[in-house]
Amino acid sequence: SNFNLNLIFLWDFFYSPFKPAIEEIKEFKYRIVEMEEQEFYGITTGIIPQNDSKSIQALYIKAIQDGTKDFFIKNSNQKELYYGIYKSIIKDGIYTDKGIYYIAGKTSQKGLEKVKIPKGLWICFTLSNKNQQDINQLYDYMYTKWLPTSKYKEALYYPQLEIYYKASCEICIAIEKT
Repeated sequence: SNFNLNLIFLWDFFYSPFKPAIEEIKEFKYRIVEMEEQEFYGITTGIIPQNDSKSIQALYIKAIQDGTKDFFIKNSNQKELYYGIYKSIIKDGIYTDKGIYYIAGKTSQKGLEKVKIPKGLWICFTLSNKNQQDINQLYDYMYTKWLPTSKYKEALYYPQLEIYYKASCEICIAIEKT
């Protein structure tokens, strides 16, 4: 397909009121996509504990206040507006309970760090909002319900990825056939 899937992980804290709609959904819409290696440029929390929402929220506030988020949107393709990535810290081949979170875009400017997303096979679930609680519930569904009953397993050493559109997002993890 010619669709250039650019995925990165971002939690959007401010614009979507909580609607626990996903508790009512039995099956989520998803697609499996081959992605080429891609480069993004972003700001980072530095190393943080896993699931440290406060540090990520602070980074998001900073991106709004200093214009970084607007820069990403202005320089986007106007479909995929902004990205983020959560990369787990791996020590001696073992996941730790820490990681690095980025808010990112496709255009470089001074002060942004380059982030590479490796080539791979990804499962991408669609969420009709950008609410943090719904995103967390969807991740839980992906790891506890979908993966164990699918013909895939999580591909190790890949980041968790999300892509944000105007009113929705896709939540993605790298996979490989079992």
